[in-house]
Amino acid sequence: MADERMTRRTLLQAGAAGAAAAILSPALLEGVARAQGRGTITIGLPTDILNFDPAMKQFATYPIIKQVYNKLLDDTAAYQPQPELASSWKIADDYRGATFKLRSGVKFHNGRTLTSKDVLAVFQRAMDPKVGQNLYVLTVGQGLRDVRTPDDSTIVFEYDYQTPNILDTIQEIDIIAPEAFGNLQQTTIGTGPFKVGEWIPGDHVTLDRSPVYWKSGLPLLDQIVMKPFSNPDALVSALQTGTVDIAIGLPYPQVARLRTQSDLVLKGDGTGAFLNLLELNPQREPFNKKPVRQALQYAVDRDTILKTAYAGIGQTRVAPYPPNSLAYNPALNQTYHFDLAKAKQLIAQGGYPNGFRFTALITTADPDFTVAAQVIKADLAKIGVDMEIQIVDNARWVPMLFGGEFEVTMTFVALNKDPLTLFRNSPYRTSASPVFPQGNFPAGYVDTINAVRHTVVREARINLLTKLQQILLDESWTVPICSREVIAGWVKPVRGFTWNIDYELELEQTRKG
Repeated sequence: MADERMTRRTLLQAGAAGAAAAILSPALLEGVARAQGRGTITIGLPTDILNFDPAMKQFATYPIIKQVYNKLLDDTAAYQPQPELASSWKIADDYRGATFKLRSGVKFHNGRTLTSKDVLAVFQRAMDPKVGQNLYVLTVGQGLRDVRTPDDSTIVFEYDYQTPNILDTIQEIDIIAPEAFGNLQQTTIGTGPFKVGEWIPGDHVTLDRSPVYWKSGLPLLDQIVMKPFSNPDALVSALQTGTVDIAIGLPYPQVARLRTQSDLVLKGDGTGAFLNLLELNPQREPFNKKPVRQALQYAVDRDTILKTAYAGIGQTRVAPYPPNSLAYNPALNQTYHFDLAKAKQLIAQGGYPNGFRFTALITTADPDFTVAAQVIKADLAKIGVDMEIQIVDNARWVPMLFGGEFEVTMTFVALNKDPLTLFRNSPYRTSASPVFPQGNFPAGYVDTINAVRHTVVREARINLLTKLQQILLDESWTVPICSREVIAGWVKPVRGFTWNIDYELELEQTRKG
């Protein structure tokens, strides 16, 4: 049965051996920087960061993550593990543990040398439900029982059960100097290529080149300035006029036009790894009635939303997973279709023959959500349902999302690695759930997730993942709509700009010219 094991990568047992990063030589990198001058690059963002705490796993913070932090290992866009702060690793034969060896000579931005005790402190914080936030789901929630440090360069992870996606869970954790834990609302200390200069909320974040970065010759820039733009048209204008060199999250209606400009490069993720969805709160009436939740599956015109809000960029979805996922089952996407008559019938079955009223909470961080909500509102009005759209700024929306303070909201989630990635996201997770705060999950949901977590046989996992999606589609507290392509644009003099599999920007080799 060994050939059926869901090892995810051929490097699981071999660890980082032979996987040294495919980057230019340090001497060549330093030569490029000296010849061209490191300089500054300005990046336009669709919303401001909230803080420097990666435990929140907030997409607004993703542009700074890889600049100020490193992980023990990271994935390339081609889904291959690469060593970062770990020089090597080995997964236990029974998939119940892993041993990592730290790279020597790594320093934090304050000049202190990284040791295994720092990594231990970061993981202990992640495993604390009071401060670990979304990382708690990825550590304790994935069966991580203990972390040990036999010496200053060794970290041993122990799991309660067979865990097929160990590398995925460890890859999620960014290493912070423990002395910075108490000040992450203002600044941070990491080991990344850049250190925090200043943050003026609503105006800019400045990141300065770290003089102690462990990769010789990197980064190639002296400084990065990140500026938030609450108006998407202003973000486009800033890119076109050269006010910013790179723009993240370009508005979909303008993408086709911008692609025709010879001085710009535009690129999307292209993997379908992000999913736009409606999240319904089953603790709030009328969404505590399953027929009403199912009615929303029929009342959402996915095709029109894709065309109207996303300019046709992406693919509609009824089931969550993209075609490149182990969990993808095309038949599940036929479960629901746009049918207002069927939606009205289910609403009556749920006890609301004359319709009802509710409020949809929409964040300003994603203007496309407002457009999508307007399409849904117009269709629901045809069957006697009054949907009020409440637009709030992102800083207010985030705690409301995680606190379950909504009837319906729109969000997007990531499902870009092992299929279990989906269940780290707040609409789906089984610990600190905003929509099932008392743990009253639908029958079979938690047990099936745990069965997937404990199974390494490929076909068994596929069958369990199909069962899990059938539960999701039947209970319908989430209504998948379409994939989300995050479109980045940059001026052609920019070189070496990329991102990792989580769409965390990678700027250590970025330069102008």
